[in-house]
Amino acid sequence: MRRLFLKLRDVLEGGKRFLITTHVHPDADAIASELLMRKLLKERLGKDVVVVNDAEVPGYLKFLSGIEDVRRWGEVSGEYDVAVVLDVGRVERMGRVREAVEKAKCVVNVDHHRSNGMFGDVVIVDTDASSTGEILYRFMKDMGFEIDRLDATYVLVAVLTDTGRFSYDNTKPRTLRIAAELLEYGVNLRDVMNGLYRSCSREQMALQARALASLKTNGDGTVAWIVLRWRDFEETGAHPDDTQEFPEIPRSLKGVKIGLYIRELQDGRVKVSLRSNCGLDLNRFAVAYGGGGHKAAAGITFSGMSLKEAERFVVGEIEAWLRKGGYVKPRRM
Repeated sequence: MRRLFLKLRDVLEGGKRFLITTHVHPDADAIASELLMRKLLKERLGKDVVVVNDAEVPGYLKFLSGIEDVRRWGEVSGEYDVAVVLDVGRVERMGRVREAVEKAKCVVNVDHHRSNGMFGDVVIVDTDASSTGEILYRFMKDMGFEIDRLDATYVLVAVLTDTGRFSYDNTKPRTLRIAAELLEYGVNLRDVMNGLYRSCSREQMALQARALASLKTNGDGTVAWIVLRWRDFEETGAHPDDTQEFPEIPRSLKGVKIGLYIRELQDGRVKVSLRSNCGLDLNRFAVAYGGGGHKAAAGITFSGMSLKEAERFVVGEIEAWLRKGGYVKPRRM
C-alpha cells in the first residue's frame, strides 16, 4: 500500500488543476471524502480544485463545513490535469461527471468497494477498509501530511456512517483504533452525531411512518422488507436523501437475516438497498443483478419492472439465495 500511496502523493503534488467527484446519490463517506481531499489539495498543496457531482448534496450532510463548495454538474466547466474519483465502484456510477473525468490527463481511483472495476491511472482499492475516508486518512498519515480537527471530522463521518455506527462486518480493530485517534484531534462527537442522526424533519418522520406501515416478512421471518412508492415522497414532502437510515428498519426485526428497503424512483426505476445480519456476502448477490456494494450492505437498481414486480423478484431471489447458503445463479430478469 505504501508504494501506491507514494504514487498518489506524486500525482497530487505534480498536478495543477484538479477535479474531485464521487458516485450518483452520494452518501456520507463519499461527500466527506471529497471534502477531505479538497482540503488537502487546496490548503496543504495549494492546488486549483473543484468538487463536482452529478447530484446535489443530501440534506443531512449540509452541516459539514465546506459543503457550499461542492458543485453540481453544469455549474463548472474546463479541463483538468487530474480527476480524483472517490468511493466509486464502476465508471458509470459517476453519472454525467464521467464526461469530464475521461478528459483528464490522469485519473485517480480511491475506493473500498468489492465491486470496483479498477479503472484509472492510479488505483487504490482496499476492500478491507471501513470506508474511502479511512483510506485517505491512512494516506495522509503515512505521507506525513498535517491533520487537523476538521480533517479528522470528515474521516469520522465517513467511518461512522459506512460501518453503521460500528455495527457492520467491516468494523475491524483497526477501525476502532482510527476512531479513537480521530477523537484525539478534538472532533466534537456530539455535533457529528447530532448532524448525522438527530436532525430529522417532520417530513422525514411522516415518511418513516409510511415505511414502518409497509413492513412485510417472508414465511419464516428471515427476510423483511419495506416499500415506498414515489408518491409517498411527493405526499409527505420528504426527499429520497432523507432515507439513509431506512434500510435499518427491516434489518432490525428479530430473526431477520436479510433486510430490504425497496423504493420507486421518480423515473420509474426501482432501487433496492440490502442489509445483512447473517454474514453472507451481499455484494456477491448484488453484482449478479448489476448492483454492488459491500458484504453487509449493497444495492441494486432495476429497470423495466414495476414496483410490485421488482418486490416479488428480489424477495424471491433473496429467499432462494438464503436456501443455497449464499450461492448466486442469476435468473433472467
